[in-house]
Amino acid sequence: MRNEKSKKLYNAITKVREEIIDEAQKTKLRKPVCIRRWTGIIAATVVLAVGLGSFGLWHWIQNNMRASSGGFGHDEGTEFMSYGGPVFPLTLKGNAVGIESERSLTYDFLKRPSENDALGVTDSYALTNAADEDKAVTLIYPFNDSYAGFKRPVLSINGNDVDTQLYAGPYSGGFEGARGGGPSEATLNLDTISSWEGYKALLNGGRYMKQAFADFPELNQQVVVYEFSDPKADHEAAENPTLAVSFNLDYEKTTVLSYGFHGGSYDREGGYMRQSFSIPQEGEFHYGRHYYLLILGDDINDYTIQGYEDGGCDKGEEMDATVTVRRYESSLGEMVQMLLRCSIEEYGGVYIGDFEDNGIPFEMFYGSVAELLYQYGMLSESVVDRYDTGWLEDIFSEVRVHDRVFYLSAETTIPAGEVVTVTVELRKDPSFDFYCSAPENRGILGYDLVTRLGTNLTFSSLTAELINTDGVEIIRQNYGFDLAKGVTKVDLDPEIERYFLEVRRTSEDR
Repeated sequence: MRNEKSKKLYNAITKVREEIIDEAQKTKLRKPVCIRRWTGIIAATVVLAVGLGSFGLWHWIQNNMRASSGGFGHDEGTEFMSYGGPVFPLTLKGNAVGIESERSLTYDFLKRPSENDALGVTDSYALTNAADEDKAVTLIYPFNDSYAGFKRPVLSINGNDVDTQLYAGPYSGGFEGARGGGPSEATLNLDTISSWEGYKALLNGGRYMKQAFADFPELNQQVVVYEFSDPKADHEAAENPTLAVSFNLDYEKTTVLSYGFHGGSYDREGGYMRQSFSIPQEGEFHYGRHYYLLILGDDINDYTIQGYEDGGCDKGEEMDATVTVRRYESSLGEMVQMLLRCSIEEYGGVYIGDFEDNGIPFEMFYGSVAELLYQYGMLSESVVDRYDTGWLEDIFSEVRVHDRVFYLSAETTIPAGEVVTVTVELRKDPSFDFYCSAPENRGILGYDLVTRLGTNLTFSSLTAELINTDGVEIIRQNYGFDLAKGVTKVDLDPEIERYFLEVRRTSEDR
């Protein structure tokens, strides 16, 4: 808790405004929520173009400060401001005793502008069963991605595409404090993996993969629901009419989750909370939506509803506002699923594409929501600053954009003494520096390969080949390619943990 009054910028979701909030001593005030709270929603919503710009700037600043404007690692390659992650090797569930393996990769630079410079990768394996009996195996192929930018690889066995089961790991990164924010808000911002060593730390030991294949946590707690609908206020009398719900509570006995609210004041010592939202008028985004407070533990009992002229909710700026309130009981799981579907409907084009076009089950996305609530959110024993408002829309949008490692799984049988060919076709996003970074690094795209990370296979041979390289120049690498001399296929050492390739497209091909 702070020991003196503080003044913070407050930004309302329907109008990006600067409002000075002057709260009493010990009242915990939130940072500008449009920057750190709404990133996923804003990036998905055309009408909030100003917020999108704020997110882009925030994202650039965070990565720029962490990566020191990119930079060259000499023999180890460039430390990019945005890291695309490596191509991982295939592995087998259980042990791989008796299985001999060879691996070959093909990188296809055929330009596809709509793919945002994603590299076409064919990752092939020849698996030989050296045993005297047939061996049934479970193939597991990891790849890093997010729900938002999901590109599902295609796995084939002996040239035939096969159905694969998809598994999603939890958020792969960590958290860090706001720049200059001090240790009191040490988990306010995302700290995504910025190098292949980060994935090495994540996957070594197998704990992450084990969690990805485990059942998602259940949300079977009972909750008291306060549903607010049909809010009204005189929009001609105020620029941004806001409705606030205030109540007393014991933070140790009551947990509050909400949907639709985007402003708040929190006082743990004083046992007080206020949640607020801008009242939309007909024709505006969110008009007609319902707003929810989900109460876990002791009920909040008495509450006060008050309208304000803007999101600051300052004394002296009260105004008349009405809303219909309904109280009932439900399970947390039922409510979160219902509200997640509401969010999908509201932001339809974004979420619908993710689920239907890429075969992501709704149950998987919902499971990742439950996982985040337990791991870092309000159901965690150590809630991170970023999610301590309890706003479910933040959780939904963050789950959608979080980087994570996915796994494809398929079953096959390798006959005794025979070879099975497994091929994975994928589109690999590049690592890059932002446009306003150092000129000498501009336009360089980096692609990483890891040879041993997370696999129980031992490769007797490893090769890599480049195709469709017209208009591509290699800037840095440790493969041994030489386009000028026609060396486009090379043998690699499987004991070298990581290979890197950094290229730039010539101006006429960009």
